[in-house]
Amino acid sequence: MKVKHLAIIPILLSLLYLLPIFSLEDKWIIFLQNYGNFFIYFILGLFLSVISSSTKRSSLLLLLACSSLISQTLQMSFDDRQFDFGTILLNILGSTAGIYFFFLLVFLNKVIYRILNERIQYKEDIEELIISLDEVGQEKPNEIKQILRNIHFFLNKYLREEDNINIDLKTIFGEKILFPVMSGNIFKHIFYGTPEADTLLILKENTKLSFTALDLGAHYGFFSLFLSNLVGDQGKIFSFEPTESTYNILKKNTQHKGNISIHNQGFFSSEVSITFNHYGDNYSGLNSIYSPRLQEKLTPDQQVKKFVALDDFCKERNIFPDLIKIDCESSEFEILRGSVQILEEVRPILVIEFGDVLGKDLPRSSAVFDFLNTHSYIAFRRYKEGYKEQERQEYYDYFNCLFVPEEQVKDFYSSKKMIKV
Repeated sequence: MKVKHLAIIPILLSLLYLLPIFSLEDKWIIFLQNYGNFFIYFILGLFLSVISSSTKRSSLLLLLACSSLISQTLQMSFDDRQFDFGTILLNILGSTAGIYFFFLLVFLNKVIYRILNERIQYKEDIEELIISLDEVGQEKPNEIKQILRNIHFFLNKYLREEDNINIDLKTIFGEKILFPVMSGNIFKHIFYGTPEADTLLILKENTKLSFTALDLGAHYGFFSLFLSNLVGDQGKIFSFEPTESTYNILKKNTQHKGNISIHNQGFFSSEVSITFNHYGDNYSGLNSIYSPRLQEKLTPDQQVKKFVALDDFCKERNIFPDLIKIDCESSEFEILRGSVQILEEVRPILVIEFGDVLGKDLPRSSAVFDFLNTHSYIAFRRYKEGYKEQERQEYYDYFNCLFVPEEQVKDFYSSKKMIKV
């Protein structure tokens, strides 16, 4: 049902408000009618807040306060009642609750999330959070998780921009990170202390002191902060985030780290001006030049941004990365095409998000696999039991794939926990 069809609900409620149906002699009828008034104005406030998201809340509140005064005057004419300031107060309180309902809901979520985040003891053994080899393809649908996802998605459709308040959450590695309360993947942060346990473990096991690491698609800086601790003061982290609002939070999260350099920059196969889709702050992890990798429909705010090739960026600044993490929402293949010189001459380790959405016309992870194979990189997946060489597939489920230069594979096998085939 469209919003305009829902308009009949507050209209009917408003008409009911004017009808002198009950005698006011009974105190219980008075009680029910007064709180019925509260409910009516709550619905009106909520409705106006949803359909007039660009109008200031104070203006909506003033409108409904005037409406209450007019309604009281009309009631005096229809039913010989006295002017009741108590009813007007209840109407204003109902209006306020309706107009600020979503903000109050977000604030309540913030309180609950903070309590959970402080009380949950995160597992020190990251392996325990990773899928086992035997569990691949055996994941069962989680109905509770899906219900929470649907509620979260529904609420985000009607939130105003100013409702996006932030919360600082502790992470599995001890540091705190600023995060929008209604962000799409906040539940993983709260319950596990990390959005991607496999990425965290891969970085931990393959990053050395003094490394230079690039974090492409740094988002709010979770993995940049983690890498910063791994490489130490002699190492360097370059974090890249093309969405300006997300970049601003990244800046706040990393400003205390002297070895992190942040850049409001995106990458492609060559220098190009391209349309970039921003799906809102609460779904900023899906922002890209492509449609979002989920089934629900999101309407983007489109902007033209200048992207560059990673080879050119690094060459201009004499950057020679030891490790590159890429999580750029279907743009990984084009980014790698613009990184051939780095792949051939510098030979860094790569950590790349894999995963395909069936039924959507998006670049597939198999293209990344094939491209890196031609440049002599071997793919590995980290399971709970250890690493296993990843085979080529037409479609991949979601995980983060480690690519090791072929000449380093022998040392990799001898130094890492491997699954015996």
